[in-house]
Amino acid sequence: YEDLTTISLVTNPENLFDPDYGIYVTGTQYQNWKKSPQYDPGQNPWDKNGICNYYSRGKEWEREASVTFFEKGKVVLEQNIGIRLKGASTRNNPGKSFNLLAKKKYGKEIFDYAFLPDNYDIDGNLIKSYKAISIRSVYEEGRCRDKFAIELVNSRKDLATSNMKNAVLFLDGEYWGFYIIEEKID
Repeated sequence: YEDLTTISLVTNPENLFDPDYGIYVTGTQYQNWKKSPQYDPGQNPWDKNGICNYYSRGKEWEREASVTFFEKGKVVLEQNIGIRLKGASTRNNPGKSFNLLAKKKYGKEIFDYAFLPDNYDIDGNLIKSYKAISIRSVYEEGRCRDKFAIELVNSRKDLATSNMKNAVLFLDGEYWGFYIIEEKID
């Protein structure tokens, strides 16, 4: 992967896959809903109604992790962080997107690294640090179109866009797929 940024995200597997606590699974709340009178078998699986663990949001669904970024085989950033799932209906995809959050409670309040090489603020200064960054799963071709469309308009002056860069993700040491590093829009 020498031409791609490689991301290693390591966390306790329970943070992702525990039925009560894991942010990556449908979980116990989904199983309880299926057994309840509120269960609707005709419900569209793309509804973002919060029944599954992976639709849950907020600080209580943030999990601790460690992230390492590699460029051309060399470590460029390593730190403890918080992770949350990102997206709306795309949380239904097998490959899920993450927000990576730098917080003092995990060690550092910022990522002191210029993730995106041509990412400048409104005054023309290279952005060299971030409080958060998103890594978006490229589970469907739409993600590739997003990056292409952003690249088309990125050079226009006075137009705010999010910058992106290709990467691969290893989750707890296992190859997890093709991802896009993107500024977290907030």
